[in-house]
Amino acid sequence: QALQDRLLASRCRLAVGLDDRTRRVKVTVRAEKGNVSVTYLPRQAPEAEPIPAILEKVEGVQSLVCTVATTNILYVGERFDPKAEEFEHLLEISEKWNAAIELVRIGICGQEGAAGAGAAELERGEGGILDDVEETPEPTGEDCGLSETMNRLIQAGRAGGYRVAAEDPESLLAGITDRENYSLVVVGEVFSSKGGAQQRLKRDLVSLLAEKFRIPVIGSEELKARYLFGARQFVNLLAYAGLCLVLYLLVLSFQEPIMKFISAGQTSGGTGTRVLAALAVGVFIPVVAFSVGGFYKNLLKLVKLE
Repeated sequence: QALQDRLLASRCRLAVGLDDRTRRVKVTVRAEKGNVSVTYLPRQAPEAEPIPAILEKVEGVQSLVCTVATTNILYVGERFDPKAEEFEHLLEISEKWNAAIELVRIGICGQEGAAGAGAAELERGEGGILDDVEETPEPTGEDCGLSETMNRLIQAGRAGGYRVAAEDPESLLAGITDRENYSLVVVGEVFSSKGGAQQRLKRDLVSLLAEKFRIPVIGSEELKARYLFGARQFVNLLAYAGLCLVLYLLVLSFQEPIMKFISAGQTSGGTGTRVLAALAVGVFIPVVAFSVGGFYKNLLKLVKLE
């Protein structure tokens, strides 16, 4: 059954890629027992309109659902490694969010002449299914893993295009449009040739991107801690749950003296008592909100509901 599903999905991708109307549309196709789902990028909605008519002629399709990818993730770096742990985390996040991943390679990679040739090829990053597969150069190392990573994204159905940009932040920002529906910008390895200034330059780039897009911009090393559930998040979940339990037990066990203390300022107490009661409430409520919020934040990560 798994082989039949893959075969049907491949036939659907081929049909979309062979049709002149849709050959430049990037689509994710999944099939399960004849039920086919197609996802494409928001900006390609007009070009994707003929897809249902094309796929209804494919043998084996019993039902068809076409949806728009909900968002894009921008991944900026000098080098890309599709086997790296950070990249696997990024793929997992894109699956959770139904997001396409767009790659931007910055700086010069390898020898200048080789990098120039690679850049000329990779500027054509807007092609569709067949264009991506045929025109993406073989992984030679000259493009710092960009072509190999693009192939991995195509296989996973998360390819959102790619481009090559200059290393200086101004040129990089000028080449990235803010009209795309980005929900996250991830900055990988950048400014590796700058030595001790690398971390400072990376922080500056993160700040510039955050100011431009007004969305979360983080380093690739932060992905797991911010968006995925692991051992650290499990410990945090238990800690927040324990703190919530202690706070609620204390309040429920000492309701009468707490109520007397809070109401004393309004009945028999003076100004000092009223100020103290107000401060106690003002401090206690944020602590409770913090602990409850932290518990549910990690709980939602656990059940992959965000």
